Amino acid sequence: MTTTAPVRPTQLLRVIVTVVAPVVVAGCTSPFVANYHVGLQTVERDPQAQERFGMAEVAEVSEGDSVAFVLEDGLVRLTWVVEEARLPFVLENKTDQPVRIIWNEAIFVDLNGAPHKVMHRDVRYGQRGEVHDPTTVDPGKAREDYVLAIHLVYQTSDASWHEEPFLTPSRRQSREDLEPARLNVGRSFVVVLPLEFEGEVHEYVFTFRVRSVDLP
Repeated sequence: MTTTAPVRPTQLLRVIVTVVAPVVVAGCTSPFVANYHVGLQTVERDPQAQERFGMAEVAEVSEGDSVAFVLEDGLVRLTWVVEEARLPFVLENKTDQPVRIIWNEAIFVDLNGAPHKVMHRDVRYGQRGEVHDPTTVDPGKAREDYVLAIHLVYQTSDASWHEEPFLTPSRRQSREDLEPARLNVGRSFVVVLPLEFEGEVHEYVFTFRVRSVDLP
């Protein structure tokens, strides 16, 4: 295997924040906002991945108000950011062979433990429920993308598309309506991202936990 040139996590953090296209988030004009603080609690890989790609290192990096979570092993360096509806990421292929993201097997598990299919940047909103082709990341290259649970996407009567935050309540018309946000502290959500390498699929399971929430 070969490795990519080292990239500072803070550089990737800037990339993620820059490349994610603006979207309409439901309730975005509401005056009162809950600010959730999330951490990456655990990263799990199947035994074959552990044996083949070695120890996984996990780090948390901050720049300004943005926080990124970095997973690195012998296969990939993967940097996550948590947004209201999306989870943007940069995946760097550290090997001399292609790595494929198997989107049809990727899953988002919400705060209630319910699994949902996901979409990504190459999928139009109207096609979110269809079969999604794998994404190939060439050797030594990086892929900028995001995970978005398809149940969070909906279309209104004026034909515009919206994304519903998965951490709710997030934006409300009164402070009192945000109080239930405190109940989310300590709860977790999960992303299962299957990666194929040399014909074998390895599941990378990321569990994020709500550490705290700031209310106005």
